[in-house]
Amino acid sequence: MSTEKKQSKGAVAFAAGAVAGAAEISVTMPLDTVKTRMQLAGGGTSSIGVARSIVQNDGVSGLYRGMSAMLAQVSLKAAIRFLAYEQIRSSFCMVLDKETQKKNAITLNFFSGVLAGFTEAVVWVTPTERLKVLRQASAGSGGHAGASGSLGGL
Repeated sequence: MSTEKKQSKGAVAFAAGAVAGAAEISVTMPLDTVKTRMQLAGGGTSSIGVARSIVQNDGVSGLYRGMSAMLAQVSLKAAIRFLAYEQIRSSFCMVLDKETQKKNAITLNFFSGVLAGFTEAVVWVTPTERLKVLRQASAGSGGHAGASGSLGGL
């Protein structure tokens, strides 16, 4: 496969991952907002009660508070995973003949996916989740618990 075709395939995989991540967070953001509010409150309130309170106080848009940060985080996470999958699978295919690829397609796809998930976790998820937790932990403490500045937790 030509270098130009590989780059194009990688760009398509990255873009597809970003779109998939955006679709994912658009659906799951309200659930994550409710979960985070419940965790910060320390329990004692049902998820339905928390969701109702958010909607009453902030409207439906309150369920999407922080959407831009989550959109960036989740879209890039999925984009990295999709790109890593394509790159890893292509690397395997370069060293395996066509017959071996066909005979072991499920195994090839499985290990490409596992390694793509590992890459995503190391490159993006672990650092961004650490920052998210440090920022959430500092809520209500004047913003100084655990990290200084936006990147203080790295």
